[in-house]
Amino acid sequence: MNKEYLDNLSKDQLDTRIYNLNNELNQEWHLERIMSLKTAMNLQSEIAYCKALLENFKPEENQSDRFHRHMENINGE
Repeated sequence: MNKEYLDNLSKDQLDTRIYNLNNELNQEWHLERIMSLKTAMNLQSEIAYCKALLENFKPEENQSDRFHRHMENINGE
């Protein structure tokens, strides 16, 4: 699991990643049993990490967002 990569995903990308990992786990572990237990556990760990990121999702604020927020504070909007 590449946490740095996962930490930089958007909310939609995290949702897609969780969906894809669940599909892979269901297909290769639960249905066909072609995945090793260690790999299945790694996938479950990555799914849990992605879900935790999603629950605590805070998009990064860029320079433009900071400027507009600052102007709103100044103008009292």
